[in-house]
Amino acid sequence: MTWILGSIDPLIVLNLRPYKTAKAMLDYLQKVYNQDHSARRFQLEHEIAMYSQGGLSVQDYFSGFQNLWAEFTDIVYAKILSESLSIIQRVHEQSKRDQFLMKLRSDFENVRSNLMNRDPSPSLDVCFRELFREEQCLFTQMLFIKEMLSLSLLQLKVKERAWIWLDFNDTVAKNMIILLAIVAKSSVIIVNNKDTLSKSVPHVLKIVGQMLFKLG
Repeated sequence: MTWILGSIDPLIVLNLRPYKTAKAMLDYLQKVYNQDHSARRFQLEHEIAMYSQGGLSVQDYFSGFQNLWAEFTDIVYAKILSESLSIIQRVHEQSKRDQFLMKLRSDFENVRSNLMNRDPSPSLDVCFRELFREEQCLFTQMLFIKEMLSLSLLQLKVKERAWIWLDFNDTVAKNMIILLAIVAKSSVIIVNNKDTLSKSVPHVLKIVGQMLFKLG
């Protein structure tokens, strides 16, 4: 048995867990892999082993992963006896979920660790839903940081203009100070309630930008 397990792809080893003797393993391998689709099956095994999220969104990564596994299982399950099929499917489901989680980007390390340590283990669909939700949260945080940086830069610009105009025109300088107050107040509002981000920041930037343009 040892030589069989040591001479085949690690992915296939998972399929052999239900079999306790060398003969049973060889019979299984002959049934599954002695067929016209063997070349494509080996190619799919390689693609699944090499597949990872990389720069893909969670949705795109999940879709591609599912497509590879669907084609792979269609080939593998075609010649398996019905009494053995449910066992192999259970093994595949666990392996499939673990592979999906392990090939995620490091951005999702906390969620991945949480999902893999749960008892009972969540299904692949549950994992996908939680990862998709986490991706949306990460996107919102990135947008928040970007817009807060824009407000900070705008605040500095208003300060510079206020000092420049202070020696020439008190009214303009006062308007600049008002602009500075608008930016500062908007920053506080956004920090206290990130839900206002998508509406308040573009509006503030537009108003302040127009006033700066008019003031020269």
